[in-house]
Amino acid sequence: MHAVAIGPFTTSQADTLASAATRAGVEVEIHSSFEEARIELERGEAPPGCILANAEASLRPIVSWVRARDGWFNLPVLALVPHPSERVFAEAFAMGADDAIVAHDSPGIQRRLANLLDHDPGARPPAQEGVALVASANIHKRRNLGKVLRQAGFSVSFAGEARDLMSASSAVPAPTLVVATPSFPPLGGEAAVRTVRTAAGNPRLPAIVLGSSETETSVSVRVTDPQEHGDEKGKLLFFAEEALRERSGKDQRASERLHYATICAFRMAGLMEPTYGLTHNISREGLFIRTLDPPPRSSEIWLELRTFDDETVHLRGTVMWRREAARVGGTAPPGFGVRLNAAKSPADDLERYASSYLNLSRNRGDVN
Repeated sequence: MHAVAIGPFTTSQADTLASAATRAGVEVEIHSSFEEARIELERGEAPPGCILANAEASLRPIVSWVRARDGWFNLPVLALVPHPSERVFAEAFAMGADDAIVAHDSPGIQRRLANLLDHDPGARPPAQEGVALVASANIHKRRNLGKVLRQAGFSVSFAGEARDLMSASSAVPAPTLVVATPSFPPLGGEAAVRTVRTAAGNPRLPAIVLGSSETETSVSVRVTDPQEHGDEKGKLLFFAEEALRERSGKDQRASERLHYATICAFRMAGLMEPTYGLTHNISREGLFIRTLDPPPRSSEIWLELRTFDDETVHLRGTVMWRREAARVGGTAPPGFGVRLNAAKSPADDLERYASSYLNLSRNRGDVN
């Protein structure tokens, strides 16, 4: 595998990248700018294994360019950030990065590159989840949402205006999920969802209305997301998974999962040096963390995160499952799920976490 790193980088940062890539068994091409890298990438016939981008200088245009290229469905873009903080991690994921790494964290870069050795960035996931109908008047929004849903294992149909909805709704195979933007003409995203459900003869058809702060799920629950940063991909994957879980009727969880994105430091029990990920969802009993560097299954880990109530807590738990970076398809992003260990976690921190979970649930909106 070969990787492409796009700067600018200091001499020290470039040396860190080169050293980490060598230890991972990966060849890395280092470019000082996106313009320079794009010329070389456009000459190649196959995509690189991954792209590492200076988050402060070039991340947004790189992500936009990569996602617009046909066939690069699963090319990971890793953001290199100057330091681990809520703001820089939130911004990196909001711009479309698949992971964020502190630029001087050589072991963390090495592990992520090694985990991607068997990843095929050009592989198209099988459409095992059915057909997702994307309703949006904005062609760029339709394409971006469509690419996320293709990555998740849907085939995708599109509607750019009201008259497209009827034909798309009655097509064979029928839609299994509707994703609409709130400004869909002429009456908005909720009206588009009602139109599709009526045309498909399925009033319970899973549906999502994505906006800056509101989402509607398949059970007509209006959810107001209290987090303002726009990790649209994470939100779409989360609510798509919840909609499909509701459709399957196999949800046996002890408490509801809530979408919550915040930086999370995690490490194997007893170690001092952490690595960092972004929480994807939380429940009273556990949480899922987005990262390309998941710990081994069954390992005991310690983690720290800032709760919705703006309190930092230390928790302990067990890694129950991992979503490998090399696996294509599926609504869960790469990362790992943790079941919290109440007996080993500090009692005060566990209580603060549980209280914050309840407050997040209350603040996300009303059930209609």
